[in-house]
Amino acid sequence: GSFAFDQAHYTVGESAGSITVCANLSIPANVSEAMTLETDLKLFAANETRDLVAAPIALAGEDYTRVSDTFTASASTSRRCIDIPIIDDNDREPNERFAVVLRVARTLETREFQALASVEIEDDDSGPLSISFIGNTPSVAGINDVTVEISLSRQTRFATCRLGDTVVEDCFTGTVFRDVPPGRHTIRIEAMNNRQDRATATRKIEIGSDLSFCSSHLINDGVTVDGNTVTVEFGSVGLALSFSCKLDSQPSFSCTSPVVLEDVDAGLHRLRITAGGRSLCHTMRRQSIRFIVPRQ
Repeated sequence: GSFAFDQAHYTVGESAGSITVCANLSIPANVSEAMTLETDLKLFAANETRDLVAAPIALAGEDYTRVSDTFTASASTSRRCIDIPIIDDNDREPNERFAVVLRVARTLETREFQALASVEIEDDDSGPLSISFIGNTPSVAGINDVTVEISLSRQTRFATCRLGDTVVEDCFTGTVFRDVPPGRHTIRIEAMNNRQDRATATRKIEIGSDLSFCSSHLINDGVTVDGNTVTVEFGSVGLALSFSCKLDSQPSFSCTSPVVLEDVDAGLHRLRITAGGRSLCHTMRRQSIRFIVPRQ
């Protein structure tokens, strides 16, 4: 028969969780053979194997979980796959490799194999630790509950959320601050990983004094300028159901987030965002945003 993996070399991100490796089999009719598909570097001593699975070597139990699958192959068996768990850690390290081998089970005590592939684990810990706010966060339900959605670029030892005097020590995406008093507030997120890398992120929000309050707040990067195109992202506060935008002295127009302004002239500009909720918004707050479009 003939045997080959889909690829001679696979790559997988360290935080991917697992990788699926598949072998294609061609077994003659009326023949069956016990075969094993597994990860096991101990079998590999030939020079060509050392070249394929070049140092640095990924370690079973530290970088990935060893997997072995023994099965009976026959003419009806054309394909066999295994899922290999990948272990995510916080170590800064080079990309590492391990091997997957397909062999006839009766060659357990030999170095013979039918097909070989290498898997390279791409390290994801070389970049800095960072915190990002997700979507319309912080969002306000009714008037007093503030929900924070965050994303962390690396695994952390802890993440702390602070809003005013309220601190949530084990902060996670979806953390809710309840009974937030009216006024302007700053939400501050702090995180640290096992390497003592620290990151912080802040976002301001305004809570109205009653249920008829309507406003908006910037989210994500707020204002992004790309040439003569300006993108503004914002979220709603209170009972705001609609928004109108006004750029400089131009007429107002109905808008939703994100607002994309095209062909904006170079120079200093001001965008006003006014929240509305029909008769529900007895108190409305207009947000004024200034930005500069550089000359090309």
